[in-house]
Amino acid sequence: MLMIRSSHAKGTTKARNLLFAILGLTMAGIAWIAMAWLTLRVQAMRCPVDTFFWASNQVPTMLQIVPLFIPAIGVGFLTANWIVGAAPGGRAFFNPVRRPGTDGAERKMLIKFSLGSLLLILPISLSASLCQFCLQPRAIKYQPYPWTGFREYAWQDVSAVTATCRYSGGRNAGWRKQFILGMNDGAALDLMTWPAAAVRAYPEIAQALHGLEISLNASGVTPRCPQPYLGLLTKRP
Repeated sequence: MLMIRSSHAKGTTKARNLLFAILGLTMAGIAWIAMAWLTLRVQAMRCPVDTFFWASNQVPTMLQIVPLFIPAIGVGFLTANWIVGAAPGGRAFFNPVRRPGTDGAERKMLIKFSLGSLLLILPISLSASLCQFCLQPRAIKYQPYPWTGFREYAWQDVSAVTATCRYSGGRNAGWRKQFILGMNDGAALDLMTWPAAAVRAYPEIAQALHGLEISLNASGVTPRCPQPYLGLLTKRP
């Protein structure tokens, strides 16, 4: 009988810990989205008012967004800790054998982790966010590195368009899409970092490229590429 009770108690504790972990990770996901949204708004504010599409190439975007999940974990579990403490009976439900005074120590540890990781990660994220481009009806602004400042191009400076749409298997399976504007000085802008946003902006992009003497390389687009990307990536603007 004692063994059955002990096994039941352990199972209940594991279930409660799992619920708390789910709550903490959910709050971390919300915090991550909020942090990423703020860095994207910083990018938008740096573009001219007539910009119809802005983004970064894929590597800067990864450095801008992915590392923010580390401080978001601390913020998420700190929020979960606060929710459990504020809810009636929440602390007793999730950890009925908690020793008095441990809540404050846990909060301090989470605050230190959140602030410390944020101080380390935020410079990386903000520096990466500076590597961006802004597409305007008559011009393109592009900053390749955090220290260079914006370079301004005319749409006539676009010399080539390279399109790719291939399915990649493995752990992160999915369609890998690229729509790269090659500039006459060697710079390259991948408009497919945010595919849905690129599709919405494509009419303006096509209008800006229409009539220009540019080479189009769509050999990397497979016939099984899903719509609307198949038509968009294989059609000359």
